[in-house]
Amino acid sequence: MIASCLAAGATASSMGVGVTGSSSFCVPTVDGAVVYDLSSMPTGPFRLEDTYPEPYLVTSPVQDIGDIGKYCPNSKPDAASPVLQLNGGSATAPAECIDLGLRSHTSAAAAQPGNPSSGIVLAMTGGQNHPNCGGGRSLAFNVSCDATAPATQGPSSPMLANSCSYQVNWQHPAGCGKKMPGYQCPTTPIPRPTADQVTYIKHEQMGLTHFNMATFVRDGDPACDANNWDNPSSAINSSDPWTFNPTHLNVSNWIESYKAFGAKHAVLTAKHGCGFLLFNTSTTIPGTGGTPYRFAVARANNASIQRDVVKEFSEATAAAGLGHGFYYSTTNNYFAARDGGKLIEPLRQGQLNITDDQFNDLVFGQLKELWSNYGNLTEIWLDHGYAPSQ
Repeated sequence: MIASCLAAGATASSMGVGVTGSSSFCVPTVDGAVVYDLSSMPTGPFRLEDTYPEPYLVTSPVQDIGDIGKYCPNSKPDAASPVLQLNGGSATAPAECIDLGLRSHTSAAAAQPGNPSSGIVLAMTGGQNHPNCGGGRSLAFNVSCDATAPATQGPSSPMLANSCSYQVNWQHPAGCGKKMPGYQCPTTPIPRPTADQVTYIKHEQMGLTHFNMATFVRDGDPACDANNWDNPSSAINSSDPWTFNPTHLNVSNWIESYKAFGAKHAVLTAKHGCGFLLFNTSTTIPGTGGTPYRFAVARANNASIQRDVVKEFSEATAAAGLGHGFYYSTTNNYFAARDGGKLIEPLRQGQLNITDDQFNDLVFGQLKELWSNYGNLTEIWLDHGYAPSQ
């Protein structure tokens, strides 16, 4: 069996072999090892079984198909697959493309046990699910040793397949490998958590207090929308900071609840999708010459409460011996006219008219405050991830 795949990105000198780690595999032998460098295999992609109702696109086992949209405009298969099945539709416009195995889920072994020079088999799991498989499809590349084959030679047809597993046969000089007497295949160390990760795991339970403008508007992300932002017929005006109006705010009660069910730390929604901040920000609106960000607590003459809720939360958790962290959605801010990082159009009254770069400057400025001014954080929660421009 294979001892390990050489780590992606490893250099020839660091691994002791004249190959790049991302395309090399090492199989141990009784007197050393055989190293397979598959970087010379052609990328194609090659189209197999064109006459079959479901043809295949195949590239090198250490490459990806590439521009998926060029072949499959109607579907989004995993881009890390070297083989796609073109399913339905027509030969030029398939209804969908199915990824059959992922390079990130690769294991390797000699094609014939005890005879590494016979070639190498790369087994890939994690392909698209199938109801008859009890999981994802799987794929195997059988790269046979053929020193006389041209370097440009592609895989042979047909694909061997059933509904769950698929095999590509490929005769190529790269399948012959390089014998290295006395060489030991590098071992992959078992990943171990860092000290911070161990601490986090031991917490086991955490609390999340979802308290923001949505508490007074409606459930949703963003809770603010065209129906409640500036609609005169609506009983709620989510564009008005005074709508956030907690009259009996008791942060200590939250702490009691956390401790009662055994939480070791808690997270507060410092900013949710409406864009309303629960902390006293010093950020200004980009492009306005220093106009303060008004959609927040503790705004003089422009907020229902003059309390920094995030500060109270941070101090209360620390006093109770609990860790704390913050939720901040980096791509949703209805006040700044952003939903999923995209501009909300048309702009409504009271929304900010700022560019993507200006929006990102605002996000980074508020995160810097949030992460710098409220103690050591146990958890940072970025809902929706981040926009491509961030």
